Amino acid sequence: MQSFIGEIGIFMICAQTILHFRPKESYGKYLRLLFSVMILIQIFQPVSELFFGGSGLELQKSINQFQERLDESMEQATKAAAGTELRLQQMSMEELQKRQELQDADTEMQREGQSEMEGEAQSREIQIEQIGIEEIHITREEE
Repeated sequence: MQSFIGEIGIFMICAQTILHFRPKESYGKYLRLLFSVMILIQIFQPVSELFFGGSGLELQKSINQFQERLDESMEQATKAAAGTELRLQQMSMEELQKRQELQDADTEMQREGQSEMEGEAQSREIQIEQIGIEEIHITREEE
């Protein structure tokens, strides 16, 4: 019985170490689920031997099948997360390209507007007409 407890303790320490050094934060909940199931299996094995007797081959087979299905689900979830992350990156790049195109179009329109204004200013001629001014005489009136 002590060996089972020791094995579970060592497994929990290793599991916490792996959980601490996981590559991405999003993997944490999946790893915790996997480790919890594995700990439950380790606890259930000695208990099942006490109650059911024998080696429990059928129980071991069903546990192995469950473990395989769990591993497959984890792989599918990882692939789905990677696909979603890739799609998000693509969408971000498309959005950045659209914004860049809009900004370039706005800049081009501003340049065209400035060119037209400069062209109009250069094509305007200023004409000055001469006006005649008559001489003005100022005299003092005496009282």
